[in-house]
Amino acid sequence: MYSEKKIKRYFKLAKNASTFSDYPKINIGAIIVYKNQIIAIGYNICKSNPTQMKYNIYRNMNGRKYDVRSRKNFLHAEMKCLVETRDLDIDWSKASIFVYREHCDGTKALSRPCPSCYQAIRERGIKNIYYTIDNKHYGYEKISWHIRIKVI
Repeated sequence: MYSEKKIKRYFKLAKNASTFSDYPKINIGAIIVYKNQIIAIGYNICKSNPTQMKYNIYRNMNGRKYDVRSRKNFLHAEMKCLVETRDLDIDWSKASIFVYREHCDGTKALSRPCPSCYQAIRERGIKNIYYTIDNKHYGYEKISWHIRIKVI
């Protein structure tokens, strides 16, 4: 786990990434950190992507199957990071992803990855996920056989 100072710095960078989002209601930014280096920056955009469509089968809403042909196949910030780094040959278990979400009024919101992004992150082998919860807290999850959620 990172120091509080580094976590705040990485969230600030993810927040900066979120400003590039062209989604009208919510801005989401994400970064992937490996050995204290930023290796990817992502933000949600209104553009479809085959990788996002592939993983959207994991989005199950109230027991209904998610329509993968839907126009809601917009590229998520986390998935944009994963797409950008698909050719890197690194130890992904030592990488972390930071996800920041902000409403139009500037308040932070829950940015835990959706089921499709979560599955893609897990398959990539990334073990540490940090995400905003509200204006005062962030969440941390370490992916393993048993998921641990820590609210800080």
